[in-house]
Amino acid sequence: MVGSIPSKSTSSMDDNKNRWPPFHPFIRHPTSRRGKVLMAITGSILVPIRFIGAILVLFLAMIWARIAIIGLNDPSAKPYSPLRRRVIFLGFRMLSRLLLFCYGYIWIDTISHESTEPHQHAVPKVVVCNHTGFVELLYLAYAYGCCFVAKGEIKHLPFMGWISQAMQCIFVDRTSAGASNTSHKIRERMHADPGLWPLLAIAPEGTTTNGHVLIHFLTGAFRPGQPVLPIATEMPYSPSWGYDPSFSCVNMTYHILGLMSQPWNRLTVHHLAVYEPSEAEKNDAQLFANNVREQIAKVINVPSYE
Repeated sequence: MVGSIPSKSTSSMDDNKNRWPPFHPFIRHPTSRRGKVLMAITGSILVPIRFIGAILVLFLAMIWARIAIIGLNDPSAKPYSPLRRRVIFLGFRMLSRLLLFCYGYIWIDTISHESTEPHQHAVPKVVVCNHTGFVELLYLAYAYGCCFVAKGEIKHLPFMGWISQAMQCIFVDRTSAGASNTSHKIRERMHADPGLWPLLAIAPEGTTTNGHVLIHFLTGAFRPGQPVLPIATEMPYSPSWGYDPSFSCVNMTYHILGLMSQPWNRLTVHHLAVYEPSEAEKNDAQLFANNVREQIAKVINVPSYE
């Protein structure tokens, strides 16, 4: 399904201001009374099935990851061989889609936006997207075989530890020396030859929001001055079911159970043209970040907010 990038008119901006909640990125739609009743009814059937399915998929992913990194002391130290990379990411892409299915994302709408500027022939070194939860990250792992910049603590978690290592994620060390090393690894990946490392995915907002606005974009993904692939995602609130699928200021357990209790959840993914920075943007990472943010905001018709 192909669509064109809509223009943002004054009336559409006024419509955004009237959405719940107006101009606040961290307040969720409250779950309606109707939604709670429906969640209890459908959840009693769907949640046990989907929860068991998700555990099985994660278990398979953990086994796949463990086998994939046999013989490697540090999987992120150097690129995989072409065969190992192909095998690892083929498995993870299929398992990521199965996991999305377990969370109620039975189908996913994708929209391609064609544009002549910025240049489409550039090869992207990083994917950047708005951040409303973990669902868009699973989609990026499925669609592009992406790896991520993740908290260092994730490396030691059950399931996710081995999986994230096998995906060659970059782990953030929050010490001053560690932060410098993290930045070095990001620059190294972005300046490497295409296809040598998995495509790196970064959410420049740095935290999850309710998706009604785009908040300030951090500049880490833009400092190297390399082409980026912007992805815009929408997970709309459903008045019929009364549940907000965004992950913002909510307990993780409640969020997962809420997703699994819905008969289906909606996810629309907009694939924008590769954004190749101008000389001015290469010299000003914040300008680069702001311009990419405006493109994403324009596509999903939301305001930007500092």
